[in-house]
Amino acid sequence: MEAKLGEGGMGVVYRAVQADGRPVALKFLIGQEDLTENAIARFKREMQVLMELSHPNVIRVYDAGDSDGKLFYAMEMLEAHDLADVLKQSGPFAPTPLASVLAQVLDALAYIHARRLVHRDIKPANIMLERGGRAVLMDFGLVRKVGGTMLTAEGKLLGTPRYFPPECIRGGEGTPAGDVWSLGVSAYELLTGERPFVGENLQQLAMSICRDEPAPLAAKRPDAPAPLVRVIHRMLEKDPAHRYGTAEEALAALKEAVEPQVVERSTELSRELLAGIGEPTRRPEPRSRPSVKARRPRITSITPAASAPPAPSRLAPAALAVALVACVAAAIVIHRRAVPATPATVGPPLDRVDASYDAPERLVVRFTTAAPSRWSVDGGGISVGSDDVTTTQHRIEVPADVMDPPRKLLVMAQGQTLEVDPPRSPAQRVHALDRTLASLHADEKATDDLWERMRKQIPRWVISPGLHAGGEGGLPPGYGASPEVAQTEIRAHPDIGNALDGYLRGLRGNAAVKQDLDAVLALSPALLADEHVPRKLRDDLLGTLFRLEVVDALAEYIGRPPPFGILDRVRQSFSLEAADLGWCDLPARTLALGPDQELIYTPPAGSNGVTIHDPKDNFMNFNGVAASTIAVLEPSLAGWSAADTVTLKATHGAGPAGRTLTLWIYGLSAQLYVWVVPDGYQHGLPVRLRAAQHGLTHLTRLDVRLRGPLAEPSAWTLANRRYFAMGARLYYGVVAAAAQPMVR
Repeated sequence: MEAKLGEGGMGVVYRAVQADGRPVALKFLIGQEDLTENAIARFKREMQVLMELSHPNVIRVYDAGDSDGKLFYAMEMLEAHDLADVLKQSGPFAPTPLASVLAQVLDALAYIHARRLVHRDIKPANIMLERGGRAVLMDFGLVRKVGGTMLTAEGKLLGTPRYFPPECIRGGEGTPAGDVWSLGVSAYELLTGERPFVGENLQQLAMSICRDEPAPLAAKRPDAPAPLVRVIHRMLEKDPAHRYGTAEEALAALKEAVEPQVVERSTELSRELLAGIGEPTRRPEPRSRPSVKARRPRITSITPAASAPPAPSRLAPAALAVALVACVAAAIVIHRRAVPATPATVGPPLDRVDASYDAPERLVVRFTTAAPSRWSVDGGGISVGSDDVTTTQHRIEVPADVMDPPRKLLVMAQGQTLEVDPPRSPAQRVHALDRTLASLHADEKATDDLWERMRKQIPRWVISPGLHAGGEGGLPPGYGASPEVAQTEIRAHPDIGNALDGYLRGLRGNAAVKQDLDAVLALSPALLADEHVPRKLRDDLLGTLFRLEVVDALAEYIGRPPPFGILDRVRQSFSLEAADLGWCDLPARTLALGPDQELIYTPPAGSNGVTIHDPKDNFMNFNGVAASTIAVLEPSLAGWSAADTVTLKATHGAGPAGRTLTLWIYGLSAQLYVWVVPDGYQHGLPVRLRAAQHGLTHLTRLDVRLRGPLAEPSAWTLANRRYFAMGARLYYGVVAAAAQPMVR
């Protein structure tokens, strides 16, 4: 041996010269006594596989065995750069040399796939390029037989996440189509210098791989031939059924897409990529692994990998995320399941397992062991874990699917396994809560009935200032009561509020509601703000939250704190400021607009504005109040148009911090909602006055601040909703509306 070339947690590589003078790279396995049987078996498998392969574009292995108890194999010594290094030094590849490299790697993969092997770790750093232009596929540490025994290290996240195919992230096994995907990601990166899928953390990266489409190569590299672009994009099809199933299929498509000489003279053309790059400073290096002690047992022979003992449980391919799903405040049922283990591997018992979402697409699994222990979590066949043996309190954060739960969840510590029944996903929680609230009639009708019961207990006729009892039979008790008057009466007679208290006890005491309510309330701010959450789920959540918001509104109206605090919970995505402009009736043309405000609605010519009615209400006769009484209460509506809805449309987009909708509304009483429905949504944003604000006969300016995904639509529909009908008005008037981008 001449010199040490590199070292990782599981292997060290030396430059050496064989007896016949041939230079080789010797790779030794280190720390064998601290490695699992799976890790040792994987190293043996890599040795065995490489010794059986013979292809010009696959690293050659000449010999294998043990030396003083150290497993090793001898491979060819390459004077080469890996493609990641070439990209770093020279920048994005020209299309023709890239196609030449692709042809060589696909040819190597076709050879491997024909032997029912899957590489599972294709990336630029594992493809070497010699000065003569030969591309060499390296690092077979994760290779496996199609349909064969998995030898992924227990508790390890193996491979490079940004090259994982979507099916492996979702729990599927490695396949030839997965190798094609990884090479497609590599090709995109080498051609553009950019990654097709990005994320600030593993969770976001996983969601990007599974959901986002890469930016079109034609826009990134207009000089790339269209047929080559089509081949790379097909390699990146998320559905394996639409992707090339094997490297052989992809290579055939590439040969049809490029000139024949690109394939026939591939090594010659690939040399262009190394023009201007100095002599290689890196040689074949071991895969980086967490450090382990270097004490090694003596091994006198190499057992074929096929006879290596199986892992205590079947582990899935290396992947980015465990698709686990959980919820807050859910009971988790735990079943003990026996797993094969020798007495020497039996570890401390697992206890107190808990799984919950702390973000829409992030699951936290917590458990304790009686003594410090290594551990792993397996969900849907994918394992992640830790080698930390200094603590008994274990916690893992894993990306999770906001829509669908996994089929099972296993928590493993040494020789013990607990099988946990996966709880519901956030989407399932939202839909279950909405169904339960609907079955309990939690809606505007319920709050209408509650107010009717409370109103009848008010001991005297109460009306808002400026109104009087007149007409046939006068006004019933409580009619027209402002929030201030209603609160004064209910404070004087607390029993009036018992109806609301009883209703809330019924909601919170319902087992089905209790199971889902806390989880949905805790996650609702993030579900609305997270751009990766499907719009349909965000829309459904708005409908569910409104069922609770109407109860908040009634509680505030009678002077109670809002029991669910919906408007405060959603402030991250939607907030409101209201300003009372006093008794005025200004036409839109006299309103002062800011420099960045775009006027997006003015009333029809000759009209002061448009009155928006709830189409369910009979304006002239409701709840037994005679039409003549209404006529006394309401001023003439001459000069106003009438409609069920009003549509607003902005021509400018949102700013980096969102956008502000400014609405000038006449006569907005405290029990009405300006129902702001974004384009593409079925449910709206509940814009209402808080209890301390009462714009009954005034013009009110409402600044609705929208952030995140709720700021993206550029059109909205205004409608009329209410949480009870016994106020003084069932309509409000829209005078004008404007939109403004928010920059901070």
